[in-house]
Amino acid sequence: MKVSLTKPSIDSKELKAVERVLKSGWLIRGKETKAFEEEFAAYSGAKYGVATNGCTMALYLAVKQLKLKAGDEVIVPSLTWSATASIVIQAGLTPVFADVKKSDWCLDPKDVKSKITKKTKLVIPVHYSGKFAIGFENISIPVIYDSAHRIEKKDFTGVTSCYSFYAVKNMMTVRGGMILTNDEKAAKYYAMLCHGGLDKDTFSRYLGGKTQHDASSFYYEIVEPGWNFDMTDLEAAIGREQLKKIDVLNKKRMKVVEKYNKAFGLKNTGDHFYPILVENRDEFLVSMKEVGIQCGIHYLPLHLMKGYKEYRTSLPVTEYIGKRCVTLPLHPELASEEVEFVIQKTKDTAQFSA
Repeated sequence: MKVSLTKPSIDSKELKAVERVLKSGWLIRGKETKAFEEEFAAYSGAKYGVATNGCTMALYLAVKQLKLKAGDEVIVPSLTWSATASIVIQAGLTPVFADVKKSDWCLDPKDVKSKITKKTKLVIPVHYSGKFAIGFENISIPVIYDSAHRIEKKDFTGVTSCYSFYAVKNMMTVRGGMILTNDEKAAKYYAMLCHGGLDKDTFSRYLGGKTQHDASSFYYEIVEPGWNFDMTDLEAAIGREQLKKIDVLNKKRMKVVEKYNKAFGLKNTGDHFYPILVENRDEFLVSMKEVGIQCGIHYLPLHLMKGYKEYRTSLPVTEYIGKRCVTLPLHPELASEEVEFVIQKTKDTAQFSA
């Protein structure tokens, strides 16, 4: 038996949506992308959504919009995908790593507060494995949520949040991302930078104009040097179909989580990963691979990586988790017999940590 760590849920609806866009002849930043932005924002409870070609770019744009200066510090977790910290560096800022809580593996507000200085201008908590990073509602400095792991109905709190639709996420567009905000000015800024820094998108330039004989729409201004971070209409079309299914997909994930929790005596609540702590990680990973079960490590601590050596610090909880964490298969397509197979093989091999 082969059991994948993750697997996208795709059927004929996504295939038809892609075919529809291909036949339309308009493939990037057209009606599909606009519709997806509006539908995802409405689903989440935000006023505005700006689609991008990934959560990494969404985070980067959200940080750039704050107009921070070189030397300004941004507090981030180390137990995360590299993008959470790398975009800080790419924006010319300084990442400061803070520890996570052992209870939910999300950024620890107490450790964050202990690391706030006059240079601290931003905090980026990650909703690890879909668990909402709490404790940042009344913090004294701006917050941007990295919500790459979490998509839930009416979940937007008013804090700028960035989402991922990469192939392994709870809903996917193959790759892609979104920024949600209630700030109209910020939303326009994100869209402008996303599309090369132009004051008009392609759709407006070619189909705009007051009359058939008016050439004004062809002209544009570059407001600020930007990037090509656009989502394609192909991806947006897939996203629109996935959005219709996300509640069902998340419920299927949670049924697997509940089975794992019962079997292992754990209380995991996130629906993106199913993480466990094992003392014999190398032996466990190899053993599971040998019987056809794909597992993962989410994540190896960033502050211990070569690429972040100048930001190295001591994070006891993160380091404890980083040496022991393993993620088990979790996706909506898991059959009951596959789940039972994973449970049995895990019990046979894993030396669970406290």
